[in-house]
Amino acid sequence: FKHNDGRAAWVCRGNENHADFQQWLPQISDLLATGIADFIMNTRERIIVEEMISKACSVMDEHEVEKVNRICMPLLFNGDLDQPGLRDRRRTTLANGLKQDLEEIHFFHLEGIMNFRIRQYKQELHELVEYALDEFWMDRQYEEFMGLLKYFVFFQEAKVPLVHLIHKGLHEFQVLDAALNVLPVQKDEQVVVEMPGLELEMDIEDMIVSTLISISPEKVMLHT
Repeated sequence: FKHNDGRAAWVCRGNENHADFQQWLPQISDLLATGIADFIMNTRERIIVEEMISKACSVMDEHEVEKVNRICMPLLFNGDLDQPGLRDRRRTTLANGLKQDLEEIHFFHLEGIMNFRIRQYKQELHELVEYALDEFWMDRQYEEFMGLLKYFVFFQEAKVPLVHLIHKGLHEFQVLDAALNVLPVQKDEQVVVEMPGLELEMDIEDMIVSTLISISPEKVMLHT
């Protein structure tokens, strides 16, 4: 082991003529690859992901980038409930790639390896960032959707006291009145919204929004 000018170096030598050389060399490679993988994940992974997020969110506001970070980081360290063992799988991917590199090159420069050779591992990190971005946009769409509903519920004169909006999965919804009778979903692409002293004509693609505006309930109970 050598340490000089802020850099650390480990040198490992063996005698190929030794009887145990071929037996122990793969085990040393396994230990070294796993150790380097742990070092990268513990000290560099968060920085790599933050740089990926910064690049992917270059046109977004600072607080929006922070939201993406808040979604992504727990997944990075804890994995996803739908995909347990995600971090362990990523560790295995990284260690296997490093072991293959050790077999191909004898001078192992960590920064060079991280920049040019761990592509599959970085691809998994990219997928994690893309997942976090998808979650961010879904959350944002949900907030805008709820904001739009609150806006119309506030300004539109209530015609019924309550409707139930049931999310059955994917893009399938069902609308029920207070007595749990099914209400037809409106299929008009244009909706005229009546507001105090103003008639506002809007193009709304979401048929559920159109239906809720036409029904004009005092309260909406969302089941999902």
